[in-house]
Amino acid sequence: MALFTGMKNTLKPDSRSRVGGFQVSEHNTPAENWVTDPLLPVVLKNPYGGPGMEDVQIPMGRLVAVAEPVEVYTGKVATVLTLANGTNPVVGAAPFNYCKDLSSSDRFGGNAPTIITDKVIRLPYIPDSTSSDLTQFGHATGEGITIGDRLKPTSKGQYTKWIEGTDSITQIVGQVIGKDFNQEQLGWLKMAMWSEMAKYDDEIYNSYYNQSPNPKPGYGVPYSEAYKTGLVNMEKYGYLNSQWLLNTGVPGLTDGSGRSLTRFTAKALGTVPALTADGTVILIQMKDETGIGNLVDVINSTDATKKFVLKVDGVEIEQGTANGQYQINYKTGQIAYKALATASGKAITSDYCAYFYGTPSYIDLKGCIGQFTVLLKM
Repeated sequence: MALFTGMKNTLKPDSRSRVGGFQVSEHNTPAENWVTDPLLPVVLKNPYGGPGMEDVQIPMGRLVAVAEPVEVYTGKVATVLTLANGTNPVVGAAPFNYCKDLSSSDRFGGNAPTIITDKVIRLPYIPDSTSSDLTQFGHATGEGITIGDRLKPTSKGQYTKWIEGTDSITQIVGQVIGKDFNQEQLGWLKMAMWSEMAKYDDEIYNSYYNQSPNPKPGYGVPYSEAYKTGLVNMEKYGYLNSQWLLNTGVPGLTDGSGRSLTRFTAKALGTVPALTADGTVILIQMKDETGIGNLVDVINSTDATKKFVLKVDGVEIEQGTANGQYQINYKTGQIAYKALATASGKAITSDYCAYFYGTPSYIDLKGCIGQFTVLLKM
């Protein structure tokens, strides 16, 4: 039979080439007619997906595997892409959301899935499994991942450390080639604030403004109870007060509100020197997740889930100026501990939350401590 598809791809006379029927695509983005596993549940609703694209079965970035073909609505069969689980044949990562196919319901919806196999990608790092479970999009999880580590799928299609001698070599999906654990991933963005025009276009700002004695006509209904109860302080006449002129990022975009929910516990701060006398003041500088830079903007709160706690030998220390107490500068992250002689040689730790102004939205996630650059190798 003829091996040509028109004038553009007509084989030359006497040519023995069969590239058109043999090489179907490049390695990094295979051109294959897959279908998303119809047995997978809808794990999140994406209101921005557009009609028929709201029901997401495999979110962007998750690792996927191939499975046996199933019959599709045309009566034909097609190979399935399903979620990688650490044992099935992992083949790539989802470069976008795989949405539920609605063809069997005689409706338009869903999309044609494809994979990436050898790209360089960027993954948020969420070590804690509880926080990891709250994030559906692809990310690295598990303790102890660092530069050079090879990665494999978790049981939920996320990325975790591959262990030589324990894990199958067929499960290697990539390698960590870079990491960024800086507190402020895009530091200059901490300077970005609402422009004056954007303030008046923003619904939550206008909702509060509408509560003033002389509300402007045409403004929206209240969006957030916080604006009515005064949790967000506004000066009269609708002007922002000095607190909103601080370097706090763009609300909801670069203010780090998600990462600020992260609770760091039992973080090592050092050891009380041996033979310390009562009343000796020990200065301690908290460090960020790199262990190099200073941690700043520690949250000052009485809420037990956000409150700063200092411990010596696992025992909570009272805040104050007497011997055996401490003081903290929340802005600079510096602690002055007025030690007791009985604390000599004992470990100092802290539990805390911190503000992360300037954090880009793709890593503004609870439990995220930074990001990895990963070279996919599949």
